[in-house]
Order: sequence, then structure tokens, then C-alpha cells
Amino acid sequence: MSISDRDLARLFSAKRVALIGASANPVKWGSIILSNIRLGHFNGQVFPVNPREKEIQGYKVYPDVASLPDGVDLAVIAVPASVVMETIRECGYKGIPFAIVISAGFREAGNPDKENALVEAARASNVKIVGPNTMGIFSGGTGLHALMPPVRPPVGGFAFLSQSGNIGTQTLALGGINQVGFRYYVSSGNEADLAIHDYLDFFASDPEVKVVGAYIEGVTDGRAFYEAAKRVTGKKPLVIYKSGESMEGARAAGSHCGAMASSPRIFQGALDQAGIVRAYGTEHIVDFARAFLYLPLPKGLRVGIVSWGGGWGVVTTDLCRKAGLQVPRLDQETLEKLDKVLPEYWSRGNPVDLVGSLDLNAHMKALEAVALSPNVDAVLTLGTIGGATLIKNSSGSVFGRALIAAAEAADAAFRERISDLIEKSRKPIIGVSMKNEDLQDGSSSGQRLVVYSSPERGVRAIAAMAKYQSFCKARGLNAWLGNEPAA
Repeated sequence: MSISDRDLARLFSAKRVALIGASANPVKWGSIILSNIRLGHFNGQVFPVNPREKEIQGYKVYPDVASLPDGVDLAVIAVPASVVMETIRECGYKGIPFAIVISAGFREAGNPDKENALVEAARASNVKIVGPNTMGIFSGGTGLHALMPPVRPPVGGFAFLSQSGNIGTQTLALGGINQVGFRYYVSSGNEADLAIHDYLDFFASDPEVKVVGAYIEGVTDGRAFYEAAKRVTGKKPLVIYKSGESMEGARAAGSHCGAMASSPRIFQGALDQAGIVRAYGTEHIVDFARAFLYLPLPKGLRVGIVSWGGGWGVVTTDLCRKAGLQVPRLDQETLEKLDKVLPEYWSRGNPVDLVGSLDLNAHMKALEAVALSPNVDAVLTLGTIGGATLIKNSSGSVFGRALIAAAEAADAAFRERISDLIEKSRKPIIGVSMKNEDLQDGSSSGQRLVVYSSPERGVRAIAAMAKYQSFCKARGLNAWLGNEPAA
């Protein structure tokens, strides 16, 4: 069944939501989901349904679906699997066009006939289903947190689909930590009715979505998935993490969400042809989304490396080469600029070793020289960002307050100057911090700054951006060839 973009726009912009199976018991999903909707400040109306309650969490409760007011856009169904089919029929009688079926116990539990019968009943009733066996959806436009897990993702330009509820929860949480805002999230579950290609088509059509991501265990309609993916990548980056490729992983996927795993070789070929950026770990999804959201694309594969010390420069050079990136020689004009700000014994090459200098102004001048070099398409700056935080958090009171304050001021100024340099050079500049954790990107203050906790993550992000840029260039996709930031 083909689902139009307009149909799914109504799903994700639902303003009148019924929760069927609402509960006053705080440990039941019917209570947790209602709490998430309430605490998420949904800007629509909520109608809990429970035959034994009059009021739950301050909401008037309706005894059954038939007693609901007209014009409900979406039903969230959290009742036992044995009564889901009848509940769907009741939604159809009431004219409710969409249902999120939280309930499990269908194909993933070895009951494909029950799931097939559910889909037949839904289509006969003109109800489109998310799931079953789903953790729900999030819509940033309406503030709808129709979710089982208690997460509050920030609002932004990332749309994410996950065939796993717990990986979806992890991604929402990581996004919150790393200032990756979500336009939409959907836990697609078994995809008995609405499938990944339907959601991808909708994400492609929404101009508020700047980057799309997905965690996939399998697809049931490879051609539809491929065509939908191409429609996404023709407009915006698509990052996919595909699991279930080993024999054991495929079995686990089948028992988890009933997914049909596809050949790894065929799937990789489809990803390459469609211009999809592949992630190989759950954290990579958010890492790549951050880079695409806040940075311009590199025009090529040439990376300039500026390092506070020599070791990270050597490591990062190796990482770049392994990732298919280039670490070019610097042009003579850039070398002369660097000679003016660095000690005479500096390495005079790429990577640029700052030889442990504490002069952040010299750091910035060196970084600017490298970023503006015609031989460089992207820059990694290693160690400078976060130095003030490292000093502040050191054990013991070995540093005076004046030094800490000065270091914090210098660090803030360095971040601002990097953000300005990104705009000036139209090149991505990625930072790697001295701390073994990510630092805030500064995106909330309007700065285009992405900082990772390791060179490995920075190199992977640049390689992902370069891969998508190459795809766009080969196909003349002008929306991204201008090297404009995605947000």
C-alpha cells in the first residue's frame, strides 16, 4: 500500500490524540506514555481511554473508543495483543486514521498470522498502523512525546527511524547530550503496515528535516527502500546503521522485530548507489548527524591537521589515510604564515605540530592559515579546545582562580573565532578535546562548532561528509554543492 507524504504529515502533526489503555498504575505503559505526553508539553489535546477510571493525571478519561469526541487524529494503543485487532476496528468506526500499536506479541513472537490479520483489519478499517511492537513516536513540531521511554529530545533538524526501541532511546539520549535536535523520531517496530520507505519519503519531503538517520535490522521491500533512500539523498544526507549481518545477528533480528535481513553485499551496493552514508556503530549515527547539521561539506578529501602535540598528529594522519582521506603538503604561502607564529623548530609540514605552545592566539593564527590554504578541504584541530575545562577540573587546587578564569575566557574566544573561521573559509573545522568526553558544540549559541572526544571520531565524521559530497558532485545535486551548512 502506498502512503502519501500528506498522509504521514497528519500522523506527525496530530493535534488530537487518544491513548487507549491509559492506566493509573505508574508502572504500566499506559501510565508512562501518558506522563511522557503530559511532561513533553504537547500542544494538542489528549483523550485517555479506560473503562474503569474517571480521571488520570488530571485528564478526563473516556470509557471506550466510541465515546471519544470526533476528529481524533491518532490513537496510541497500549492494550494486550489479544484485543488489538478489535481496538483497531473501533478506531476505524470512529474515523481515527492512524494508530501506534505499542503492543507486542505478533510476528516478532512467532505469530505472523496474527499480524497479517491485524493488517487486514486495519486496511479494511482505513487505519494506518505504526508498529506493532513499537516504542512510539516523537514530533518536534507539536511537542508530541508519544513514547514509552522517558526521554526528552531537543527539537531540531534531525529525523530518525529505528527498528529497535532501545537503540532509538539511546540515540535520542545521545542527541540530547550532544545538542542534536530532532524534528521527528519513529520506533517503527515490526513495520507490518507503515514501513521504512514510507517514513523516508516523508522525511525527504519535509524542508524542516535537514538530516535523516535510521537504524535497520532488515527490509521487506528492497526496491521501495532503495527508491525512497534515493529521494532522501537527492535533498539531504541519509545516515544508516545496518545490523543483523551475521548468521546469528540475522536470527536475533528475526526474533526481535520480525525483520528479514538482506545480503550484506547487496545491501552495501544499494547504499553506495543511493549515496547513503553508512554508520558502523550506534554512536556514529549522532556523530555524523552533528557534523552534517552544523558544518559545511568539504569540497574534497584533503585534510589539514593542527595538533597541540606531535602524537595526536601522527595518529590522525594514519587514521585519515585509512579512511580514504588525504593529508596533503601545505603550499608555500601557508608555510610562510605559519613560520611567523610558530617557533623556528616547528615541523614545517602537515600535520602542523604546535609544539605544546600555550599561546592560544598563536594556535588560532596557525589554524586560520591552515583553514585558508588552497590545498586543504577540511581541518581537524587537536587538543586546543577544552584545555580550560581540563585545567578547571584537575584534582586539587593547584591552579589559581585567576588562571582558570583566564583560560576559560581564552577557550570561549577560541571557540567563537573557530565558528567565524568556518563561515569565512566555508570548510568544516572539527575539534578534538583534551578531555575523554564530548564537549558542548556551542550550537545553542549559534556557533557552528563540533567537538569530539577522540581523533577517530573526528576523522570518521569528515570521511562521512566527504563521501556524501562526492555523491552530490557526481550527480549535480546543486542543493549541497554550494557547501552550505545543513542548519
